[in-house]
Amino acid sequence: MRPTRFCAALALLGLLAAGCPRPEPARISTGAYAERAGTVQSNQASRRNNGSAAVLRGRVVLYHLWAEDAGSSWTAARQADVQDRVRAAIGFLTRWARTYGIDLTFVEEAAGRVRSASDLPTDMFADPIWTERLVQSTGAADSSRLVADLKRRHKADEVLLVIHVNKAADSYNLAFRAGVHPAYAAERIVCFSRYPDQRPTCAASYAHEILHAFGAGELYFPFDRTDERAKRAGHLFPNDILFRVDLNLDALNIGPWTAYRIGWTDHLDADLRALEDEN
Repeated sequence: MRPTRFCAALALLGLLAAGCPRPEPARISTGAYAERAGTVQSNQASRRNNGSAAVLRGRVVLYHLWAEDAGSSWTAARQADVQDRVRAAIGFLTRWARTYGIDLTFVEEAAGRVRSASDLPTDMFADPIWTERLVQSTGAADSSRLVADLKRRHKADEVLLVIHVNKAADSYNLAFRAGVHPAYAAERIVCFSRYPDQRPTCAASYAHEILHAFGAGELYFPFDRTDERAKRAGHLFPNDILFRVDLNLDALNIGPWTAYRIGWTDHLDADLRALEDEN
């Protein structure tokens, strides 16, 4: 969903294999997911209240990794520009948390610029093991122990790893859910500095992906075979940031369905259950 007047609304699921042996999660090929496109889901119920970014409340650490490879790097100016957009996203989320009576404080820490020995993929269906290797290149034993250390040092309730890549592609999330290898309980999002058409990724997209990591699902249902649920969501929540994004954050909101998914309320009207997927 990429309206001409708005920034792209970006999507992804945590598309990872279950039951794969350690030390590395099994590889998932793009082709295999292309063949199964009709069965892919984005709103699994088990995303809610799961993983290192379980509930968007309390003290939340965003741990930034500024990833580089042989063909891409960060300048100070580009990095500062992205940081400004992330902080605008944080402001949006904090304001809406207050609307729901939720105490929410973000703490940011950065690993600095992290060099990848291999090319950083732009394909959201690429084997996500590259994200784990990137974490390990910071000196951390693995992402789970990094999360535990961040929680301890910051006295934090939740931790989200934010991987920034200075390339043009659709940003995405690796949200933890039932059936995903436990190595990915340390939840992460992959944020590209530009959309595929080279426009800068706007603040709303950073907020959109952060919300995904905390359990929010897509409200435009990109993987449904019909547009039935997308039409219903658009009628009920036309300005929800999980339905669309906008250059103007003030034009967007966090509606009751998204609020339920991220743990801001424990109530969900029965007629909205159809917007969730099983598992």
